[in-house]
Amino acid sequence: LGGTLAYLAAARLDPDATVAYYGTHIQNYLDDGYNISSPFTLHMGKKDHVVGKENIKRVCDALADIPNATVHLYNAGHGYANPHLPEYYNAKLAEQTHQRTFEVFNRLF
Repeated sequence: LGGTLAYLAAARLDPDATVAYYGTHIQNYLDDGYNISSPFTLHMGKKDHVVGKENIKRVCDALADIPNATVHLYNAGHGYANPHLPEYYNAKLAEQTHQRTFEVFNRLF
């Protein structure tokens, strides 16, 4: 839910920058993406069973047309950056994701 809310905040509230993880329902709001005017970064697992391959493709295709949007796809499933989900957690990919997240926000300061 948090990734979708971050996406909608980027589209509807115009924050300085937004980062979303997973975005399980972004595919239901693809038209909102055209309102994104500040940097937006989405981290997704290529094998996210919650989002599904078809929706991952739909989201990636839609965001490819948004100049300020960046999508990072990882060879992982849903929850790969969440240490509270040990069955999905991948420390190496989580570190890379967090590093990219901080890069987005460090550019603001």
